[in-house]
Amino acid sequence: MAIRGREDAEVLVSNAIKNCPQLQHVILKHCSKLSDDCLAALSDSNCGQDGAENSSLSTGIFTLDLEGTAVSTHWGISQVTKLSKLRSLNLFNCRYFDSLHLLQLAYNCKHLERLNLEEVTHLSDESVTVLLLERRETLKALHLDGESLTDASLSNLFICTKLEELGICFAEEMDLQGIESVSKLNNLRMLKLKRAKKVTASAFVDMFSGGQLACLTSLDLSECALLNNECLFTIASNCPLLEHLVLNWCWEVSDEGMISIVEACKSLIKMYLVGVVLLTDDFLDSMDSPLLTYLDVQQCPNFTDSKLELLVKLCDHDLTIVNYYGEVIQKETHKENEVNSDKSSEASSTTEGAISWEDISDGFSDA
Repeated sequence: MAIRGREDAEVLVSNAIKNCPQLQHVILKHCSKLSDDCLAALSDSNCGQDGAENSSLSTGIFTLDLEGTAVSTHWGISQVTKLSKLRSLNLFNCRYFDSLHLLQLAYNCKHLERLNLEEVTHLSDESVTVLLLERRETLKALHLDGESLTDASLSNLFICTKLEELGICFAEEMDLQGIESVSKLNNLRMLKLKRAKKVTASAFVDMFSGGQLACLTSLDLSECALLNNECLFTIASNCPLLEHLVLNWCWEVSDEGMISIVEACKSLIKMYLVGVVLLTDDFLDSMDSPLLTYLDVQQCPNFTDSKLELLVKLCDHDLTIVNYYGEVIQKETHKENEVNSDKSSEASSTTEGAISWEDISDGFSDA
C-alpha cells in the first residue's frame, strides 16, 4: 500500500487492515494526521485473532513509511514500536517520537534493517547507544538528526558493522571519537555528515586515509566548515567509486581540491557544489567526468555562464547544469515541451495520490 498526500489516508489504511490480511508494506507520505485508533489497529494487524503475536515470518508489517504524515499523540507513535516484524521504518520529521520510543523500538523490532529518524530531535545519547547495541546485527541503513547527539553515542557507531548507509544531519557536536568510529564502517556505500562543524580537516583526512571507506558511492559533507583541499586529495585517493558527491557550502574547497576529485573519480554522476565560493572556470576546464549528468553550482560567483554552456554543449551525453541564479542549462536539442498527461486521462477518486512502486522513495538513499 503506497499513497501520498491523501486527506482520507486513515480511511484507506483502516480498510486495508480489514480487507488485506497479507498487508506487508505501508507507505503514507505527507498524508493527513493519523489517529491513535488507526495506529493501534495497524499494530494489532501483527497479531492473530486471540491477540497473540503471529509468529509467521512471512506475514505482518515489514515496511512502514510515515514521512511527513503526522500522528496524534505520543501514545499513538508508541504503537509503531510494537510492529515487531519491521524491516524498514521511516519516521522523518515525526515530532512525537522520543527517546523512550527509540528504546522500545530497539528492544522490540529485532529484524529492523533500515531506520530514518532525520528531523526527529531531542533523542538522548543513551537511547541511541542502546539502539546501536541491540540492533548491531541487523541495521544496514541509519539516518539520525544529530542536534542533541554527541560523541557519547556517535563513538559507538562502529558497533554496527553491517551498516551500508549512514546519514547524520546537524552533526554539530560530532568530534574526533565520532569520526574515528565512522572510519571503521568498511561496508558503507553511502555516508552523509552534514554540518559537522567541529570536525577538523586533519580528522577528515584520517577518516578517509585508512582506506576502509573505499566502497563509498555516495558522499555528502555539506556545511562541514573545516573541510579543505587536503581532505579532498585524501578522498580522491581513497574513494574511487564515488557516483554522488555533495559539498554544499564548504567554503574552504577550491579548484585544486575539486580537480583532484574529478581526475580520480571517473564514475561521478551527480555533483552538488552549492555555495562553494572559491571555485572558478579553471575547475570546469579540467573537468573530465564521462558519466556526469548533473552539476549544481548555485551561489558560486566565479563561474561564467558562457563556460557552463560550453561544457554542456561539448558533452557527448545529456548534462544538466544549474547556474548561480538557479537557472537550468541544457542542450537545446534535449529541451522538450512537457505533456500534460492529465488531459488524456482522469484519475479516479480511488487512485488519486497513489504511488507506483517503481517511483516510490523509501526515505533512504538509492546509491
